[in-house]
Amino acid sequence: MGGPRTKKQMKIELKKIKNVLLIKMLYIGDVLLTTPAIRAFKEALPHAAISMAVYKDTAPVLEGNPHLTEILTFDNSHKRLPLPERIRREIAFVKEIRSRRFDLVVNLSNNDRGAILSFLSGAKYRIGQSRPKKSLIKNWNKLLFTHLYRIDNTHTHWAARHLEPLRLLGFEPDPGRLEIFLKEGEIREGNQLLIRNGWDGKKRLVHIHPTARLKSKYWRPEDVAEVTDYLISDVYDVVLTSGPGRGEMEALGKTVHLLKHKAINLAGMTSLRELAVISRLSSLFIGADSAPMHIASAAGTPVLALFGPMPVELWRPWGDGHTVLIKYMTCLPCGLDGCKNSGQSNCLDNLPPEAVIGMAKEMLGRHHRKDAPSVVCYV
Repeated sequence: MGGPRTKKQMKIELKKIKNVLLIKMLYIGDVLLTTPAIRAFKEALPHAAISMAVYKDTAPVLEGNPHLTEILTFDNSHKRLPLPERIRREIAFVKEIRSRRFDLVVNLSNNDRGAILSFLSGAKYRIGQSRPKKSLIKNWNKLLFTHLYRIDNTHTHWAARHLEPLRLLGFEPDPGRLEIFLKEGEIREGNQLLIRNGWDGKKRLVHIHPTARLKSKYWRPEDVAEVTDYLISDVYDVVLTSGPGRGEMEALGKTVHLLKHKAINLAGMTSLRELAVISRLSSLFIGADSAPMHIASAAGTPVLALFGPMPVELWRPWGDGHTVLIKYMTCLPCGLDGCKNSGQSNCLDNLPPEAVIGMAKEMLGRHHRKDAPSVVCYV
């Protein structure tokens, strides 16, 4: 996976590393995909305190993680503020990072913010990724980091990429699985939320989240309704969720309007951690290529993921017991925001609901085998 070191690098004295910062300034799903690396860093450096720098709105998925000493957050809504206030907040966050006196900083994102923050941290050792292609950021990385690693295989899943810095340190990490740590009280409250909204607490539950941050990843409301009605008629309870955005709410509203049977509708009503609890209480998660898909995987629930334009090898649900369904088309994966960046994806619009129903029945039939191999199926 990883190539040789890309520059002459000083030896990292592991025994002197007492304070480590991992940086992932990206979206919710991206942060969850770092959890195998968080565990691996703690196992490799048990004597060190491991901290994480993330955006404020992604931090809930890391709450209670026993491998982290501290979560440092930056409010990315600052972009809406006047420039002087934005600069003030940026400087304050850098000062907060520097005040921790980290020995080692690892940027788990290949972006400018993480790279610059690593450099400004003042850490003696700073690890970042060297991009295989020539680019401005590659040249910057040579200056901003003391140690670089390389991802030679561009098809490597992001969860696996996050483990590569540990190999640079001389460790061979376990691939692990995604993790989210829920409290018993949260599970009880989630159970009551479902009961208040129509779950009888006895029928097996299927969690369907057919929307995502990008509209090009939505599954058609008509098809969601067909699968939902089938599962309810087949003696399952179905809980429908979506993000709070207008587009997601409208899409799920269309689904609910088309239903012949009553589903538990929690569209836009759940926090990130409540989504995790709902998935934990469910026998199966069905949904789009999205953060809730990764949340369900982290909660230990088998995932039936419906993929469209994005490369499945990079973003599939990580771990065992999951299935990815894709409508075979010669243009996939295009990586675009819908066909010709239109926001509408023909590959998802043509994914047949009967294929989803068939795979859901199969996965529900082996619900006691969460360790079953993950598979990718083209239909």
